[in-house]
Amino acid sequence: MAIYQIRRSNARHLAMQFKNRREFADAADLTSSQLSQLIGPNPTENIGASIAKRIEKAGGKDAGWLDREHLEVTGKQQVAPPDRLVDPDKLMVAVRDVWDAMESQGEKITPTILVSAALIYIQLKDMRGESNSNDVAQSIGIARSTIKSLDSSH
Repeated sequence: MAIYQIRRSNARHLAMQFKNRREFADAADLTSSQLSQLIGPNPTENIGASIAKRIEKAGGKDAGWLDREHLEVTGKQQVAPPDRLVDPDKLMVAVRDVWDAMESQGEKITPTILVSAALIYIQLKDMRGESNSNDVAQSIGIARSTIKSLDSSH
């Protein structure tokens, strides 16, 4: 799906969170006519980067949200290109969170389990849109059981 189609689909999804299209247009600092040209039944304009930012802000979404496919919008998860599978900053935060959790319990963790658990933790946070207190423990458990089953199958 092209970027403009993804943006349009996501913007239409965000519009449903508002009482009506007028309220959504106002929140995004657009006229009703502009909004119709962007996400109406017969759109005539594409959503550019600056308007995308305004729509994301109006919908309470992070920068770049409009540019990615979302399970709740399309029914399918977007697979990132190989060079962008994981945001390095997110990975470092997740590794620290997993490491801190293991250290606080006095448990040792192998590098393989640490990185695996951190990647799972990122996925859980991304799927939920936030983190809860059980995510780190759940991520570690999944990583351990997966690696254990891989070790026993070889």
